[in-house]
Amino acid sequence: MSGAQNDQLAMVRTLRAHNERLEAEVNRLKSSDGGGMLPPMDTVDAKIAASEARTDTKFAELRGDLSRFATKGTVWGAMGTALGIVLAVAAFGGDRFDAGMTVKDAVQASVADQRARDASQDRKLDEILKRLSTDERRK
Repeated sequence: MSGAQNDQLAMVRTLRAHNERLEAEVNRLKSSDGGGMLPPMDTVDAKIAASEARTDTKFAELRGDLSRFATKGTVWGAMGTALGIVLAVAAFGGDRFDAGMTVKDAVQASVADQRARDASQDRKLDEILKRLSTDERRK
C-alpha cells in the first residue's frame, strides 16, 4: 500500500473510533431522563455529532475506494482503447481517401466535357452577337 492509502486507512480508523465514542454518548444520554417534552440540548448535540461522524467515515471510505480504482492498469487500458480508436478511424479514413481519389478521375472528365460545351456555346454566342451588330449597322 502507498503512503496515501495508509493515511486514508488511518483516517477511517480514527473516524470510526470517534463515531463509536459519540454513539456511546448518544446512548448514555438517551437512557437518562430528559425531564421534559424536548430532549436536552446535549442530547441533540451528541446526535448531530454522531451523524457527522458517520458521514465523515463513509466519505473517507469512498475516497479510499476511488483511489484504488485509478490504478496503472486502468490508465494503460484507457490508453490502449484510445489507440485502438485512432487506428480504426485511420483505417476507415484511408478507405474514404482512396474512394475520393477514384472519384477524382470521373470529376476531371466531367469538367473537361463541360469546358468543351462551354467553349462551343461561347463560339455560338459570339457568332450571334457578331450578326446582330452587323444587322444594326445596316439599319
